Amino acid sequence: MDCDLETAFPTALLVHDGLQATTLRQLAPETNLRVVAFVDRTADVQQAAHTLLSARTSFGTRSAYAPDLILVNAFVHENFLKHVEAFLTESKSEYRDKIRVEVRKLTGLAKNRVEKSSASVHMCPDAANDIAQRPKTAREALDNDQEPGLLNISPMTSIDDGIDFLSTGLRQPYQALYIFSDAKSANYISQHLSAEATFVNRMPEALLLGPPAPFSPSQPISIHHRYTPVMFTEARPAWTANAKRREHTEPVCSLQQALAPLPPNGRPLYEVSVGFFEQGIFIGLGMFGVPILVTLGVGVVPGVKYLLLR
Repeated sequence: MDCDLETAFPTALLVHDGLQATTLRQLAPETNLRVVAFVDRTADVQQAAHTLLSARTSFGTRSAYAPDLILVNAFVHENFLKHVEAFLTESKSEYRDKIRVEVRKLTGLAKNRVEKSSASVHMCPDAANDIAQRPKTAREALDNDQEPGLLNISPMTSIDDGIDFLSTGLRQPYQALYIFSDAKSANYISQHLSAEATFVNRMPEALLLGPPAPFSPSQPISIHHRYTPVMFTEARPAWTANAKRREHTEPVCSLQQALAPLPPNGRPLYEVSVGFFEQGIFIGLGMFGVPILVTLGVGVVPGVKYLLLR
């Protein structure tokens, strides 16, 4: 049976413009972000090597916050590789034997290769050849298609060289940034590189366990909880009860009190204050006027006596 809409629904409003789809907002982490680490010449090289390698080899080399690229200052690059080899020798990781051989090869050639070609070590459990040239850009070093567990250790001539290397053709921010250096260098590096989380001379162990945290502008990354209740809330205006100290705050915010005349300072109206410029004039008269008057007095009195005696 045919029925007219206006007859069936006399109070309905028919809109022919269509429906506006609601915006779907998702709270999910970005999977293409990478983790980088800086090891400056002012850092504790042994601590940095053990911390970074422990993060890379733990949890099956698949931790979301394990470093993908380590930039080491050229002055401590060879020493850093020695500590890497020592750590892998003592480590109980299942990838110890495969990685240790490649690190030992690079340790013997590190000095010549760094000076000639700026070599980097690529430590991958499944790769046959783990020694390669330093990539031209950070995009090549942090390729999304690289094998799991791959760790790039590249030398840098200075902090600015490392910043330029990471800023060339690579999307920022990074998932995490680990800096091993003194306070001034860490502050300089963190100001020029954008990361969702930055840690100086430390790497929280709780951060390595679990998925990457989603980006939330209302709250920084939590080390122990990836998703917090604050991320699922949105600020809205609400009616609140009167403040307990409202009677104390109302006089301060009162417009009448702000426009009230200032109380008198108690100084008589006929009193004339001596300002800055008046003080300068008086000092000048005292310095130059008094000697002139004294000189005239000393010279005039004998002159008058001399004229009277004649």
